[in-house]
Amino acid sequence: MLSGALLGVATFAFYMIGSNRSFGYDAAATFANFIATPSIWDAFAIRSVIPTVPVTQVATNDHVLLSLLSHLIFSATGSRSEVVYRVLPALAAGGTVGISTALLARRFGLLAGLSAGLYIATDPLFVDNSRDLRGYSLAALGSVVATLSLSGRWTRGRLIAYAVIMGLAIAAQLFAVVVLLCHIAWIATRRSQTELMHVAPAWIAAAAIGLGASANIQVTEFTQHGLPASQFYPTFPRDAIFFLVGAPVLLPMGLWLSSAGLGLWLRAASGVSLPALLPLPGPGLRISDGRGHRPLVGAGTCGDPRRGGRGSQPGFRLYPGPAGAASGGRGGGAHPRLGRAGMRDPQR
Repeated sequence: MLSGALLGVATFAFYMIGSNRSFGYDAAATFANFIATPSIWDAFAIRSVIPTVPVTQVATNDHVLLSLLSHLIFSATGSRSEVVYRVLPALAAGGTVGISTALLARRFGLLAGLSAGLYIATDPLFVDNSRDLRGYSLAALGSVVATLSLSGRWTRGRLIAYAVIMGLAIAAQLFAVVVLLCHIAWIATRRSQTELMHVAPAWIAAAAIGLGASANIQVTEFTQHGLPASQFYPTFPRDAIFFLVGAPVLLPMGLWLSSAGLGLWLRAASGVSLPALLPLPGPGLRISDGRGHRPLVGAGTCGDPRRGGRGSQPGFRLYPGPAGAASGGRGGGAHPRLGRAGMRDPQR
């Protein structure tokens, strides 16, 4: 818990550096049209506040939960300081990082928890959107907490809390509806109709809260042609890849590409095959180089640990635990380059 709290506070503090700078284009549109207005109902994008700017052109900049909370701050203080309105997104980002770090450290160990927290805190898109007046970090925090609520014992109170939190996350940013769909798919894979019917009311309530908050925005966009016309860009595949690693800002691109280079160097130095370093679910990879086990940042792929790493089925089996064990999962036996690495059974 301490590691999560410290990393969360550090994330908030670093994100607030330079918070007195002017709002970006989207954040400025959000502030002028949905926050610094006479009526709190403007947070729901119900009318054009600026006569020369039709609401259809800016409605998608309304992240309803953020606009509503920020409007309450504006109504109470009258402040127009950029610092004041950047506190909430930065706090939500720090909370996301802190909770993720604390829980993963408790489950998988301190190194895994800190690695996960640092990964989130330094993701270029997360940093950029959490340091301005945007609702993405609020949606991320709500998604993390809602997922934790769903992963525990489904009491009546827990399901009510899940519905409210997940609904607010969707209200903060509509993209969070993807998390709700993932939750439905997650429970559906258990193939239990009883479980599906037990959680279904919570899903319906969450969707009603989240979609209801932004219903006017979506109706406006789709019926009054607020969205720009579709257009194909020939450079889309390349631009999408660069965007995911922080383009057009060169610094985050350099950091991410240098990390990839380090991974390739580790692969060459240790003789690890590429599939063993793919980003599959798992907290870590331990390999044997004849001088003891070395931890590598990456995913653990392994055969059945209860059989000493000898898999009985083709492919790889994944066992999340304190450390993964790398061994050949095809045909049994240890990997000829990695040797056989022991691993504790996560069920024991």
